[in-house]
Amino acid sequence: MSVLLLSVQQRYQDRQLIADLSSGNLIDRYGRRLQMEVDRALSSAYILRGVARQAQVNQYSFSLVAQELYQPLTGIRSLQLAPNGVVTYAYPQESNQPAIGHNLMEDPETAPFVQEAILDDRLVIEGPKQLKQGGMGVIARLPIFIDQAFWGVSVVVFDFPDIVQGAELEALAEQGYDYTLWHIVDDGEPVELLSSGQDSVKTAAVTAPIAVGNHQWQLSIAPVHAGWVEATLLIEITVVALISILFAEVVRANYRLMGSRRSLKALVSQQTFSLSRSESRLLQAQEIAKLGSWEYCLGDTQRRLSKQAMSILSSKSSEEWLAPKRQQALDSLLAFRGPGQKRVEYEFLRDGQAVWVREIAEYEAKSERLFGTVQDITQEVQANRTIWRQANVDELTGLANRNLLVHQFEQLAGQTKAIQLGLLVVDVDNFKGLNSGLGSDAGDAVLKAVAERLQQAVSDLDILARFSGDEFVICVNNPSGANIDALVSRIRRSLEKPIMLEGVSRFVTVSGGISRYPDDSGSFSELHRLAKIALLTGKDISPGRFTHYLPQMLEDVQQLNTLESELKQAIRQYEIFMVYQPIVSASHYKMVAIESLARWQHSTMGSIPPDRFITIAEQSGTIIALGEYIAKQVGQDLSHFPNLRNTKVAINISRVQFIDEAFATTMKHVLEQSFASEQPVVFEITESALHNDAQHAQRTLGELLSQQVSYALDDFGTGYSSFISLKQFPVSNVKIDRSFVTDCPNRPDNQALLTAIVAMAHALGFTVTAEGVETVEEAEYLRGIDCDFLQGYYFSKPCSLAELVQRFTP
Repeated sequence: MSVLLLSVQQRYQDRQLIADLSSGNLIDRYGRRLQMEVDRALSSAYILRGVARQAQVNQYSFSLVAQELYQPLTGIRSLQLAPNGVVTYAYPQESNQPAIGHNLMEDPETAPFVQEAILDDRLVIEGPKQLKQGGMGVIARLPIFIDQAFWGVSVVVFDFPDIVQGAELEALAEQGYDYTLWHIVDDGEPVELLSSGQDSVKTAAVTAPIAVGNHQWQLSIAPVHAGWVEATLLIEITVVALISILFAEVVRANYRLMGSRRSLKALVSQQTFSLSRSESRLLQAQEIAKLGSWEYCLGDTQRRLSKQAMSILSSKSSEEWLAPKRQQALDSLLAFRGPGQKRVEYEFLRDGQAVWVREIAEYEAKSERLFGTVQDITQEVQANRTIWRQANVDELTGLANRNLLVHQFEQLAGQTKAIQLGLLVVDVDNFKGLNSGLGSDAGDAVLKAVAERLQQAVSDLDILARFSGDEFVICVNNPSGANIDALVSRIRRSLEKPIMLEGVSRFVTVSGGISRYPDDSGSFSELHRLAKIALLTGKDISPGRFTHYLPQMLEDVQQLNTLESELKQAIRQYEIFMVYQPIVSASHYKMVAIESLARWQHSTMGSIPPDRFITIAEQSGTIIALGEYIAKQVGQDLSHFPNLRNTKVAINISRVQFIDEAFATTMKHVLEQSFASEQPVVFEITESALHNDAQHAQRTLGELLSQQVSYALDDFGTGYSSFISLKQFPVSNVKIDRSFVTDCPNRPDNQALLTAIVAMAHALGFTVTAEGVETVEEAEYLRGIDCDFLQGYYFSKPCSLAELVQRFTP
């Protein structure tokens, strides 16, 4: 008979477990726990991405953030940043030292995951897998883009067993349940068993999806014995009948009856103790989960709350307790009579502190009762808010970030086909110079101030976001010409007042580019690109402009990109060649030096003007290779004319080329390899190159200065140099820009300037060369004011070295 009682009791318990499981509370609770553990681990990848997007990431800033992430998070094994795919920063440093320098994009084991992350621009998961350092782990890789350019990857490695343990899945066994955790594919088909309890869950299971980056896991929970409850029902009935017959015989035996009573009493005592222990564990689990229960009979004035529920919902203040939003949620909960479940979430003040609560109710029509649970989800809500904020809000300015802006734009664009939107891209003029000159703290202060001013300028219908670096984007609702003009006017007015930086007032200007949806494009990324093209086109004319996108701009950019690619090819195929122009003495008009000038004869477009392809080379960084190529070419040309070995040859040096740290080393090598040791060389450098970084300029000029090398300042008068400031540099010659020379005999204002420049230059020990001399009158006037050297079309247009030698050599 005891076997019968145990069997019936077991079946009853299993059915009760199945009923409890079907309510959804259990799977919700453990699914939520597991999801939270996973989200907390993965959120660190997004936080590291934010660190990388700061103006300057270094070992100190990385370690500071990584340490704060590492300590509270469950199971984190490693936090890494990999600029350009190469692991450069890792925490903890000691245990992750072997990872430093690891190229994730070249390693065949990691490259597919990194490539997938970059192509899809999303978090990509690898694992759980056996880690090289031991144990089962999960590796998360998140691509980082800055200004739409790939920067690198953030990597998080965490212990898989610790995540499972943190979700307390093993505690299910104590409650009579078992679980399995599967990796599933898009159609819901399980492909890999990741973890399980003592038995494999097969039937009577409820499931919960767990989102893990680009992976999907599935948690299944079922009673331990649920698999055979219904399957053995017929067998149990038969057993019950047989045992009943046997029990009739047992009744006739008095001593056996007494033994059965003692056995039954012992069994009841044992079950009572087990029930008491289970109830104690349940109360403990509810306390840990901040979960309580309640019951409500129709017609009652209030609910009957469990101890934990009373603790969650209690408040000393009746005003807090009867807050309107809370009362509204409770009214809808207690009015529920339908099938299924009713779920509400609300916020209220508990003893002055904001608390979030989730309540779930089920209605039992037979007893006219509501049964429910109440749970304190404050930490969950705060964690979700933190994760949402990290993913959608710019930390520095508090504005929407790129992710949120794109999402809101797509929502607006999807509302109706008739909607008109504008995208205004704004950036701070000369921000890089300000940031490098005053420091990143000052740069951050400027960005905060500009963000506040822009917020004042936009309307309530517009969306303002910090997109990246010093770039802000405004999504404009109804971008009519009048609305855009009014917005631009408000932006300019908002920036009329200076910004205080370290006690000093500084004026800041911005430039902007505007594109329209759907006229210019239907996709956000393309609209952003077109607005950037408009911005840069206007900025090339002058900073502070707001420019509307026009199709011709895209054609110009595409042609520019084509020329940039072809310029690199032209250097490799020697399509760039040199011409030379004589520099003559003003006293006798005889050649004393020559200036080398680069020319590009394009195979299909013909001659490309130097100012155009030099600008392309500077913008693309090709100028470094082009400058080295030009210097080598000049040396090779001169090697064919030994009679010019004592004639100075001038080589123009780009500002971008000059500020390169390797400039001096490169030029030393070119001089040694391509020039005769007695060949005098003059490097012509612009004012902006010298004053961009005075210390670098002094060091670089000093390294190259020798009997063979001297320097000339090109285009003097067009920048901001003074003769006094030039004295700190080893410059020996000043070249006056052609704009002062043109028609100088007939322009008294230029005559006064030229006379003053020549006199002051001579007083300070500089020689003077006048560029752009095209008439005999100009040449004679310049000779009359004691200008030292002349150069221009009057003496010769640029030509080949052979032609120059033929014309100017006696």
